[in-house]
Amino acid sequence: MVRIALCIPTYQRHECVYEFLHEYSEYYQKHGMDIYYYDSSPDDKTYSIVSTFCENISDIYYVRMPAQIHSNVKVYRIFQQYGLERKYDFIWVCNDAIRFSEQALKQLTANIDTSYDIVEMDPDDTEYLGLRVYEDANLYLRDCAWKLTLYGAALLNVHTILNGVEWHEYEKKFFKREMINFSHVSLYFNRIAEMEHFKALHIPIDSKEFKSSMYKKHPGWHNETFFIFCESWVNTIERLPEDYIDKKEAILKHGIYTFFKDEAAFENLKMEGIFGFSVFLRYIKEWKKICKVPVSRLLRISLTPLKVYENREKKKRKERISKCIAFIKSYSGFVIYGAGHMAYIVASYCDMRKIRYEYFCVTHLGDKKREYMEHPVKELDYVREELRSKGILICMQEDYAKEVIDILNTYGLSENLYFDKGLFGVMDSELNRRDIRRKKV
Repeated sequence: MVRIALCIPTYQRHECVYEFLHEYSEYYQKHGMDIYYYDSSPDDKTYSIVSTFCENISDIYYVRMPAQIHSNVKVYRIFQQYGLERKYDFIWVCNDAIRFSEQALKQLTANIDTSYDIVEMDPDDTEYLGLRVYEDANLYLRDCAWKLTLYGAALLNVHTILNGVEWHEYEKKFFKREMINFSHVSLYFNRIAEMEHFKALHIPIDSKEFKSSMYKKHPGWHNETFFIFCESWVNTIERLPEDYIDKKEAILKHGIYTFFKDEAAFENLKMEGIFGFSVFLRYIKEWKKICKVPVSRLLRISLTPLKVYENREKKKRKERISKCIAFIKSYSGFVIYGAGHMAYIVASYCDMRKIRYEYFCVTHLGDKKREYMEHPVKELDYVREELRSKGILICMQEDYAKEVIDILNTYGLSENLYFDKGLFGVMDSELNRRDIRRKKV
């Protein structure tokens, strides 16, 4: 069996750590993975949580790191096998907020072997690459570089791609401010260029088999979005060896498939105070590299008064909330279908607005918790008759929601259902605004 070290850098997110260890670690260990937390928090909250789990579960380890260390420097230390208790075949550095399901881990362990230098887990196969082996470095850059930015996308072979690295030279080149955020991507593709033979495996994972913790709202660098994309990402790819000829495509994909998909993305960044005229001017030569939104449209967005977008967004949010509340009020009682992150947002919003909901409903309860947020969690088969008189608010990702809606439709509940994928973000922002107001008071 291939030995894998799951290495999780973390900083002051003890809730994420507890959630993972409590709900997901069993799956990872079942598939032969040891779990390491690399914690640079200035307090002992994460240490206490990991230590508690270590008392009852073997092969979970805690590694203390300096509080001031940059996350990418921490990752390089992990790649150098710092803190590992035994020898491994692959090191899998993962963001502390991401979780793969047991089904996804089964796919991984069924396909991985030491003939691969990199094994990539792709939970959003945007371009339908499928299960695919890469031996052409340039093609791999063009197709996959933008996905490999995620901590959790790549498992690296200790015996090949991480063997014989000139760490001092790599750190000297890539720990510069304008490149450090993607120094892990620099490592991957510079090492690939140095190797005589290269082989990577791309594994597509159904989006339903991947989730992000409810405790993580935005990436830590969200306020530096334009520096990250327009400087750090551009520099990372442009400074790769000349043998990579599809650098322009690699740069562009990261923008158009993530933060800069369309005009609405820039409008949202404008409302968040991140995009404006000064940013537009600063990166005027970079826009065509990182997005397909016409420069003239970006100029217009940057100059449009903030109030215009705020008023428009406020109206949309109000209409969305009002429509949902009208649905809820049309029934004598309503239930929340789901018991995950989106159900948490809706339930929290209902608590804030003093809107009564009866319980959470799930398709299969099994060994899952029977109470959530001080409300019962009930299995569909036991309540489906009583649901005929209630409103059912579907609270989950769109893929899951479609499956649930199909099931409920077969029970004749189509008229009782309400699902709006945009509702959760609106409610979440309302909750965040409330928290901000409280802090100011």
